[in-house]
Amino acid sequence: MTLNRFCSSGMQAISIAAQRVIVDGAPIAVGGGLESISLVQNNANKHHDRNEWLMQHKPRSTCR
Repeated sequence: MTLNRFCSSGMQAISIAAQRVIVDGAPIAVGGGLESISLVQNNANKHHDRNEWLMQHKPRSTCR
C-alpha cells in the first residue's frame, strides 16, 4: 500500500503495519516512510517556486 499525506504518511504506515500484527495476526509487517513537507507547494512555502527572470536569462540553470 502507498500512503500520501505529506506530513504524517510515515507514521500512518507504521500504525497500519502495527494494526495488521495486533488485530489481524500477521506474523510480521514493515512500515516506514520519508517525509518531505518542504517540497509541498502552497502559500506558506514558496522557496521552490519557479524564478521567471532566471529561466529567461539562464535557461540551463538547475533552478526549476
